[in-house]
Amino acid sequence: SDTNVRLTQALGEFHAQALDEVSQPYYSQESFDDFYPGKGSTYPDLQGSIGILFEQARANGGVMDTRNGQRSLAAGIRNQFLTARSTLQGAQANRQDLLDYKNNFFKNAQQQAAKSSISGYLLDVSQSNHSSRLQTFLDMHQINYRNLTSDKRINEHTFPQNHSIYIPLNQAQTTLVQSLFNTDQSFTDNTFYDVSAWHLGMAWGLPWAAVKSSVSSNQTFTTNQPNNQYSKNAVAYVFDWHSGNAPAAMHYLLNHNKTLMTAGKALNIDGQKVPAGSFILPVDANTNEDDLFATLSTITDAFGVQWYPLKTALADSGVDLGSPTVIKAKQPKVMMVVGPGIDAYQAGSIWHLFDTQVYMPLTKVRTSYFNQINLNDYTHIIMPSGQYDQHIDEKTTAKINQWVTNGGHLIALQSAANWVEKNLQKPVTTTSPEKDESKDSKSEPEQKPAEPMVRKAYGDYDKDHAEKVLGGAIVAADADLSHPLAFGTHLNKQYVLMKGDAVLAKTNSPYDTPLLVNEQVRAAGYVSDHWMKKLQQAPLVVAEKSGQGTLIKMGFNPNFRAFWYGTQKWLINAVFLADLIKKTES
Repeated sequence: SDTNVRLTQALGEFHAQALDEVSQPYYSQESFDDFYPGKGSTYPDLQGSIGILFEQARANGGVMDTRNGQRSLAAGIRNQFLTARSTLQGAQANRQDLLDYKNNFFKNAQQQAAKSSISGYLLDVSQSNHSSRLQTFLDMHQINYRNLTSDKRINEHTFPQNHSIYIPLNQAQTTLVQSLFNTDQSFTDNTFYDVSAWHLGMAWGLPWAAVKSSVSSNQTFTTNQPNNQYSKNAVAYVFDWHSGNAPAAMHYLLNHNKTLMTAGKALNIDGQKVPAGSFILPVDANTNEDDLFATLSTITDAFGVQWYPLKTALADSGVDLGSPTVIKAKQPKVMMVVGPGIDAYQAGSIWHLFDTQVYMPLTKVRTSYFNQINLNDYTHIIMPSGQYDQHIDEKTTAKINQWVTNGGHLIALQSAANWVEKNLQKPVTTTSPEKDESKDSKSEPEQKPAEPMVRKAYGDYDKDHAEKVLGGAIVAADADLSHPLAFGTHLNKQYVLMKGDAVLAKTNSPYDTPLLVNEQVRAAGYVSDHWMKKLQQAPLVVAEKSGQGTLIKMGFNPNFRAFWYGTQKWLINAVFLADLIKKTES
């Protein structure tokens, strides 16, 4: 709002004065966008506050030479202290204006929302294990929400009663709510260095819709705790891969040396139907009943996974429990490359995912020690995006290639995936047009005349260059839910956060790309025409067998900033279900 801008400028004057007094050069409003609401300088703006970002250049080693002279750590600390103090001084001087702005912010926003044709938003949580997490998220932000009490059909999707959450716009936090469901794709200034969208439904992988009519709702929410029943006559217990925190439960059982089997196809046995990817705990004559009951209780209480006792291995339909598609699960031993040249943000988000949600430790190996590691100690290697050409030599590359051939699963993200394509794979073959036999086959190919260069204004460079930068936007993707890497992701149409410049090469086999950008590309945020052409039907996940192992490539970070819950399962499945992937040929 205009008031927000005015108060920001008023506080900025105090910061400028504080830095002027010590002759510290600075600049403002020249670079860095402010569109991503999750940033510390933008999030307060959605709460009736004033957010201002300070960026202080680093001074490695305490003092470093720059093109503008020396920069010291001591000066940086001084600058941070001065601007912290000037923040307090500016806030005191503008105290009444800030209080008035805060008091009026929510009331004015609610009045504006009342004029909108949209009354609120619906989220379908029926197929998700994020229902309780979503409620916690909304409570934390003091966002009011309600339980849908009768089915509602919008845009060809039926939102089921008691399994859908309704978020009305008629509430104090309406500005934040509208931001969380914003789908803008064009902006006045298209220069983005960071993310331009953070849509709640898309990020969490939940069907959503804007509501333009009334809905029936109440404050009574159903619990997601499974109703599991123990049976003494079971030959096995099967655990639903789609329910609760199934990956953490699987890791827990494997870590306690339990023998597990993984279903490569959906099972329909003893009246129980479970999806592909579900895992089975066999029961034999040597099984201790008390230990088994305690284990099953833990899976229910700690991980919320639905499990079923099976009294027979004979299927009601489809494959039996002894099918060749049901294979023994291995305990994953995962290494992740970190250190110089590796995207620390991405590596950190992956570490956070497995540490806090799967409760599985990752062995982190720095690039400088990578060539000294015995790769055979690991079943999987995760390579976050990074500059691998500069840090992995030919000898180490050959060692990685042999490890994959012998059965290792390599998971490479973004520029790491491009490194795999360049160093571990043959280039994709394309059919060349038939030669014109009327011409001499030995003659040199015709050289096209070079097109004359079009001169452009130097002052337009930044604007033109911005077209080639994908700062961060949400793109729509088509998923093949029959692929093991997609098990448990539910939606045929998914949304991924694209950031960076890595694009995967297309494969020779039509079966190896379980996720690709759809023809529309844009879903929310800024995607330039340049990137529209590059991303249209571009592969996002590619899984190819190489010898006994697998090369799994991802053109995006499925766990972007540790909150893109809708696509996290792609990375988790790459660890737990990679053995289900078989070689395909076109």
